[in-house]
Amino acid sequence: FASAYVPRATACLKLGKYQNAEDDLTQAIANDPDVPEFYYLRARTREKLNKRADARLDEQHVLDSTPSSAEGWTYRGMIQSAKNPPGALADFDKALVLDPADPLTLYVKGRLLGQTLNRNQEAVKVLDKALTVKPDYHEARATRGLAYAALGDRTLAHKDADAALDGEPTPHMHYQAARVYALTSRRHPADSQYAIVLLARALRNG
Repeated sequence: FASAYVPRATACLKLGKYQNAEDDLTQAIANDPDVPEFYYLRARTREKLNKRADARLDEQHVLDSTPSSAEGWTYRGMIQSAKNPPGALADFDKALVLDPADPLTLYVKGRLLGQTLNRNQEAVKVLDKALTVKPDYHEARATRGLAYAALGDRTLAHKDADAALDGEPTPHMHYQAARVYALTSRRHPADSQYAIVLLARALRNG
């Protein structure tokens, strides 16, 4: 049951058991070698283990293939995001042709548009769709908050940041909310004080 190894690998990653996570993902690939997600996750895991050459091999395996599913195009785009944003955007669009309502694809496309390409108006529209499909997608809501902050809409930015934090009060989400308040502090300096409070909570709790 290849897919069963993935949540266990994810749990191991969160516990810092990187070798266990790699072992699980290697077994998942052995059981089903045609799932791009497995290679993407193993690449991220191998980076934690400083196995950078092996991580690049996993990424290249996905890049060299022609995906046959929306999921395949999405993970291919995620691998391309850092070094080839236009290529990543094209991959996400291909995924959305096959599955226009996939929340993960909408989220990663919105994040790329806003945080990498600085096309924040477009990012908001894409993230709106992700949140229509999955209203409790807190990461997408925080990312939309960053886009609103970049656009200078302080009210909507704070609304998204606060809602994301209420729904997922984790250290990571405290950090995301801190980013939103830090951005709005450029025009409203008092926001920097709360940004520091949020960042301190993120650091203190993990």
